[in-house]
Amino acid sequence: MMDWKRLLHWAELAGMALCLCAMGGQAVFAAGQAEPLRATAVQSFCAEGDHPDALAKLVGLGIQGDPVNRAWANTVVMAIRDGELICTPRGGAVISRNGRNLDAVTLAPAQVTPSGTPYVPTIVMMRRLAVATAEMDLFSEHRDLREKAAAQVSKFFMLLDPDILRQAIQRQGDADIKATLELAMAKRGLYSSDKREQLAAIKALGEAPSESSRTLLTDYLANDQVRAEPQLAKAAEAALHSIDQRLSIGKALSVLFSGLSYAGMFVPNEN
Repeated sequence: MMDWKRLLHWAELAGMALCLCAMGGQAVFAAGQAEPLRATAVQSFCAEGDHPDALAKLVGLGIQGDPVNRAWANTVVMAIRDGELICTPRGGAVISRNGRNLDAVTLAPAQVTPSGTPYVPTIVMMRRLAVATAEMDLFSEHRDLREKAAAQVSKFFMLLDPDILRQAIQRQGDADIKATLELAMAKRGLYSSDKREQLAAIKALGEAPSESSRTLLTDYLANDQVRAEPQLAKAAEAALHSIDQRLSIGKALSVLFSGLSYAGMFVPNEN
């Protein structure tokens, strides 16, 4: 007599095996598709070095939905930061780490020992790399990583990539992190060559009262080119006035609540 339970069990196992094989095949196929893009990004960096566009190609792969590509881009950016990337004469690159040499495109063991010297980033490039890492972390599944990344991007707002930040803002579900990113975009917008972007940035900073926003707008108004544009100057002055008013109200309320708390210490306890 046929044991149907055992037969069904083996059928389930066979189905799982087929699914795993299919998934493995898709992963290999995806990796095969990604390799030309990775190679182009690595070659571009080796050829252009400190040029922002070269780093942007690496970051572009690091913000994709594919976790394998994200991990690869993070590995390469970290290798650049740590002085572990060695460009080869043929346009490729090797990551030399802990006595091992890895192909920068595949991360497999390198077949040859590199003869060149490691890329050493400048101070400015170190900041760009920090922002690049943060930009990739903005797309992480982990909120703490996204929060730290948003703070880093906001700190070095002049180095951020506007296109990447727009994508991060659109995908961001956390209201606090989204607000930090929108403020970072506004800060950068002050230095845009587009007058409309500058006006939008002024408006956004005026609606986010803080000492940081106040300092940015004060420095902005000190620029001769801004003062020569009545529309920009008027908008910045109005935003500064709004910030000063709201900060003053905040300070007054803080003093009031502090006074009430202090007075409460002297109210006799009826018990």
